[in-house]
Amino acid sequence: MSSKVLPLYTTEGEVCGYLVSFTDITELKELDRLRSSIVRNVSHELRTPLTFIKSYAELLLDEAMGEINERQRKSLSILKEKTDALAKLIDDITSLQLIGRESLNLEPLSLAEVARTSLAGIKPYAEKAGIEIVEEIPEGLPPIPGDRYRLYQVFDNLLSNAVKFSPDGGRVTVHIRDEGAYLRVEVSDTGIGIPKDKLERIFERFYQVDNSLARRFEGMGLGLSITKQIVEAHGGEIWAESEVGRGSTFFFTLPRAK
Repeated sequence: MSSKVLPLYTTEGEVCGYLVSFTDITELKELDRLRSSIVRNVSHELRTPLTFIKSYAELLLDEAMGEINERQRKSLSILKEKTDALAKLIDDITSLQLIGRESLNLEPLSLAEVARTSLAGIKPYAEKAGIEIVEEIPEGLPPIPGDRYRLYQVFDNLLSNAVKFSPDGGRVTVHIRDEGAYLRVEVSDTGIGIPKDKLERIFERFYQVDNSLARRFEGMGLGLSITKQIVEAHGGEIWAESEVGRGSTFFFTLPRAK
C-alpha cells in the first residue's frame, strides 16, 4: 500500500488541510511478476532452438558433414552471425529483468584484469576495422567487490559501441584511475559523436539517437541501458561526454570495498 498527501486550499490560497490518498500496489506487483515470468519463459523457449541452429551451422562450416563451397560458407557464416545476434538480443532482454544488487555475485576482483580480458576479445574486430586499441591501465590498482560476468558486459558493451561508431583509422582508449573511494573508468573513441541534447537519453531502454544510425549499425538500443543498470547495481555512476564528429567518452565509477 502506498500513499500520497495532497494539500487542500481555501479560496484565499491558504492551506486548510490535507487529503491522503492510498493506492493498492498489490496488483501492480503481481503484473510485474507475471511480466518477468513471461520474459524468462519466452527467452528459454527461443534459446533452445537457436542453440540447435547455431550448432548445425558450425558443423556445416567445419565441414563435419561434407565439403562446402565458398558461396555456401558465406551463407552459413551469415546464418551463424544472425543467430548469435538474436541470442544476444534474448540475453539483453532477459538481463533487463534480472539486474539488481541482490542478483549480483560479488567477489573481490581486479578491474584491470576484467578490462584486459574484454580488450582482448574486441581487438580482432578492431583490427579488422582498422581501429587502434590503446590501453592505459596502471599496475597496482586495488581490488573491488564486483560481479565478474556483469562487469564483462559493461566493458563489452562500451567497447563494441566505441569500435562500431569509429571510422577506419580511428582509436579507442581505455583508461582506469584510482580516485580513492572508487575506481573510475574512461572509454573514449574518435567516432561520430552524440549531439549534446541527446546525451541524457542514451541510457534509456530502446532509445536510438537517430533511426538512420540504427539501420546502419544495427542494435536495439538496450546495451547502454543494461550497462547503466549494472553499474548502478554495483553502487557506481555512469555518464558520457561527446562532441559530434570528434568522438565520445563514457565514464563510470565503481566503489572500492568499505
